[in-house]
Amino acid sequence: TESTRTAGITRTGISCRIPRSVTALPQLMSLARNALDEASEVPLSRWDVDAVETRGMNADVKARIRYGCFLASVQHFDNAFFRIKRTEAAVLDPQQRLMLEVGYSSLHNAGKRRSSLLASDAGVFLGIAAAEFAQLLAASPAGGSVYAATGSSHSIACGRLSYVLGLHGPCVAHDTACS
Repeated sequence: TESTRTAGITRTGISCRIPRSVTALPQLMSLARNALDEASEVPLSRWDVDAVETRGMNADVKARIRYGCFLASVQHFDNAFFRIKRTEAAVLDPQQRLMLEVGYSSLHNAGKRRSSLLASDAGVFLGIAAAEFAQLLAASPAGGSVYAATGSSHSIACGRLSYVLGLHGPCVAHDTACS
């Protein structure tokens, strides 16, 4: 979220990415009101559920392997918009891609533009967790890329948004554990 305060009036911009078919805040609110979720079977593009060894696992663990909440089109990212080279974008943690998109969108939903914040003391405070992508990247041929370390670093993530917006204020990544 992004809030602005002008003459006693606060405007807040909200943006989010929700699994599967939810594309707007009203849909999210409807899910919450009706106590629904967007869980689905794991897409084959993520992993082959049937190939996972489940002997000796209880039903709850098996269900956690078979079902989850997955964002649609997470692989689509307009790296040119954020002035990120294609080679760097290829090894960029999906969390960083989403943070850029959602952060920028939130700013616009609050009625702010990059030009109004350029060189300001505005800050970026980011809650981020999970380092699985770094592990996957390290085990792949792409792990040798010069961009591999920055593409999965939490401290670099908040700096990316700050840089894209041209901010000069604080830039802090908070590890939020299992958020």
